[in-house]
Amino acid sequence: DEFKKKTDKIEARTLHSFGYKCLTNTYGRENITVDNDKVYTLIDKTLKKKIKEREAIYNIVNAVSKCKDSLSHSKEEILKTCKHFDIDFCKIKEEDFVNHVQFLLNLCKKYYTTIDLSDQIWLPNVLPVKVQQYDRVFVDEGQDFSLAQIKLTLKMSKGKTYVVGDPNQAIFAFRGADSEAFAKFATLLNAKKL
Repeated sequence: DEFKKKTDKIEARTLHSFGYKCLTNTYGRENITVDNDKVYTLIDKTLKKKIKEREAIYNIVNAVSKCKDSLSHSKEEILKTCKHFDIDFCKIKEEDFVNHVQFLLNLCKKYYTTIDLSDQIWLPNVLPVKVQQYDRVFVDEGQDFSLAQIKLTLKMSKGKTYVVGDPNQAIFAFRGADSEAFAKFATLLNAKKL
């Protein structure tokens, strides 16, 4: 009983499930639909005549995901993100590719009640959603956080934030993790390194 009293206010969840909770608390669980092919569906409905090559579609979807992870939205940020992740434009002119990605990001934001995995982190950063705050937030594997994950973590913290991890174990760069995650956490939190 004593342990239960002390741990009653502890909540453990993944950042994706936290983002999902923010979206359902704001817009209602009954109004949120999960579609892991959301960006493919949007391409099919809007850009099908302009983009036909399968590899180009895949690379545009990948670019949209990476831009969500890095909170890139301007054309310059999108281009920088694509170059950082070495995303091939597949015979599409650079300007057109960037425009397609920006167009799809805007559609993802517009159709916020249909979400994919990356929307669970991205949308709470770019939409006015209710974000529950906590006195203490503990982050594990902080070396593998993207900028969107870092920003969402900071939104949920109204007190102390503890970030642990090992920069030598960073393995999720392919997924959009920021190689400077620890440095960004430290700067944004005005943190002490232990």
